[in-house]
Amino acid sequence: MLIFQILSYSQTKDSLHIPSIAKKAIDAFAIGQVSKLKNKYPDLPIEEYPDARIIIMGDINNDGVPDIVVQYCIEQSNGSHYFLAGFDGKTFALLAHARIGGKGSREVKLQCIKSSFITIDTQTYSDDDPDCCPSLEGISRYVLYGNEFYEVNILIESCNKNK
Repeated sequence: MLIFQILSYSQTKDSLHIPSIAKKAIDAFAIGQVSKLKNKYPDLPIEEYPDARIIIMGDINNDGVPDIVVQYCIEQSNGSHYFLAGFDGKTFALLAHARIGGKGSREVKLQCIKSSFITIDTQTYSDDDPDCCPSLEGISRYVLYGNEFYEVNILIESCNKNK
């Protein structure tokens, strides 16, 4: 059974101050992920674009310190793949990493952290949607448990009061 401590700390992308050491940890992690894929698929063009990252802060490991959560996208010749990475707010060490979407599965946009839950807006494909354009809007939430992110079905306050 998962037990969650309810905390209310959250920051938006516009109000963030990410320490330079944390930025270096994020960059090193992303570069490492791209390198792993390039080694596995040497004939494919593989890129990650730092300017496309979405970075938010909030306590995801229940230690009272805001952690850093990053959504990033790796582009391959067969499409884009979206990932979520969480970094400890004290040590900037990686807490967890997971693939959360991509071309053919769902489009995603990292929104906020509330009560230790990471909220992501999603768009999934209906049977009638073309490959370019998913149309079914939704919300997905992830929680850190141990050293993994788990997608959970839980009702908590949305990032926006309208959702």
